[in-house]
Amino acid sequence: MKLKIENCKLKIEEQATKPRRHRLCGSICNLQCVLLLALLATPIFAQESPTAPAAAPAAKIKIVEKPAEPPPPTPMELRPYRVRISVAFDEHPSLTARVRQEVLAELATWVDRTFGDMWIAAIEENRWLAPENEEGLSRLTWASLEAQLADKELDKAFVLCVSGHGSVLQVCGREWDRMTQQLSVRQGRIVADHRALTSELGVVVRNLFRPLVLVESADAGACRVRVRAGEFPAADPSAEQLAKGNFFQPVQRFFNKDREVTQIQLIPWSYLLVESSDRGRGECSIHTGLRAPVGKNNKRVEYWAIGVRPAFTETRIRLTPHNNPTKPLIGYQVNVYEREMVPAPQASPEVAKPASDQKPAPAAKTSEKAESEEEPKKPAGPQFVTQFNKVLELVTDRRGRVGVPLNPEKPLIWLYVSSGGNLLGRFPFIPGVAQAITAELPDDALRLQIESQLELLRAELIDSVARRALLIARAKGAAKAGDWDRFKETLTELERQPKANYFQTLLDAVKAAMLKKAQAKKDKGLEKKIDKLCGDSAQLISRHLSDERIKEQRDELAELKKADDEANANEGRQEVGGGKKATPAPAKPPAK
Repeated sequence: MKLKIENCKLKIEEQATKPRRHRLCGSICNLQCVLLLALLATPIFAQESPTAPAAAPAAKIKIVEKPAEPPPPTPMELRPYRVRISVAFDEHPSLTARVRQEVLAELATWVDRTFGDMWIAAIEENRWLAPENEEGLSRLTWASLEAQLADKELDKAFVLCVSGHGSVLQVCGREWDRMTQQLSVRQGRIVADHRALTSELGVVVRNLFRPLVLVESADAGACRVRVRAGEFPAADPSAEQLAKGNFFQPVQRFFNKDREVTQIQLIPWSYLLVESSDRGRGECSIHTGLRAPVGKNNKRVEYWAIGVRPAFTETRIRLTPHNNPTKPLIGYQVNVYEREMVPAPQASPEVAKPASDQKPAPAAKTSEKAESEEEPKKPAGPQFVTQFNKVLELVTDRRGRVGVPLNPEKPLIWLYVSSGGNLLGRFPFIPGVAQAITAELPDDALRLQIESQLELLRAELIDSVARRALLIARAKGAAKAGDWDRFKETLTELERQPKANYFQTLLDAVKAAMLKKAQAKKDKGLEKKIDKLCGDSAQLISRHLSDERIKEQRDELAELKKADDEANANEGRQEVGGGKKATPAPAKPPAK
């Protein structure tokens, strides 16, 4: 150890004894290298020599990272419904805490077994509904439920309540839908056996569920639709969304430029009937009382449809004019028709006989030409046409109401509303969806007013025609009896009877007044109706009081007078020419 230490000391001493000049030179060289590198890095030395042509400064390239593109939206056929089921229990002795938990667990199993992957359902016990019965459900509104649910990802919600009435339980529920912003009517069932409570709750949920479809295209009374979660068929066939014969009611959704919903409108008196379906797509026929209830989708408007679920056995319809909803239409006739598909009548086959001088047709040159010249073949199988059968004739009461019953086998009906033989409205309807509704029809008061005035005019016209006929018959009787003084008096009274121009002036005054009112209402249909009614009355006046007819009657009476004058003249000529033969005087009696 001592030797090593001594060697180290010697090395240190040797380095210390080296000349300081060599160490100073090394330090200077290092400093010069550092200064040279710093000088070369300055902008002056970075430029090229002045003799070389000046080059354009290099452009600064800024690399901007593109934001990650959002994934494409999932097709609606692959998006299951996000559903929440909230069940409220009242304080019935049989509805203990343990029973409630068991019912909720069994209901979750029932929903999964019925709807399968179509639903992503969450089931909870409701603790905010008050009271826990149908009265509490009746107080709910769509906005209050939206605030209570507080979940923007939720598509549908079902609020159910279980209340006890003695030994019987009652189940009620309502459906909340975000897409159409609708709250369904209340539906309920009676549970006599408490063991069937879960299944009855499930039946209520299934009956309340209204599927959603998007109208993809529409033309010529038919449309193609896409159904939400259509690629996830229901586990239970009774819960199928696009089953043949199901009905949907179209809905319009309006958007602003930011694709925010500004308005949602339910299209009235219009229904879609499922004719065929293939998983998430289907074909529907359109039944409507409007001209074009469904159109083309664009950035601002979308056409959807929601399922129709009748809940009542009858719907009371109140008829009112569209410009005065408080006025009932009393005594109007409402005819109920059912739509039925019947086989189309087939024309009797006619065999064409060739003429004797007709030359045979030349054979086709090629098979392709023969096929092209063939007439299009009619579709195989029987053809059907639509037929409407009248099933009911109803009349509105003094409140303007009429009750229309529901036929579960044929829920869709057509209503024809008429007054005095004039058809006011024709529209399809499914009873039972609501307990009471109001139908606004064209105001018929002006038409009734003109009909009453024209009826008075016709009555006066009939009375004038009858009086003229009576006077003509009286004149003919006086002429036959030879009472020419009475004949002249009758002719004078006949000339004082009103003629066609009098009634035409009254008709023109009525027409002008009614047309002015119709034009003030801007009702083109009523104007055409007034023209037609007044035209019929003008024809009636012309038929009975035309100048030709009056002239014929006058000539006929004049012929009677002329014939009598000619007869008198002939008798006078006979008296002047031959004289009258002397009548023998009566023989005198012999003298006594």
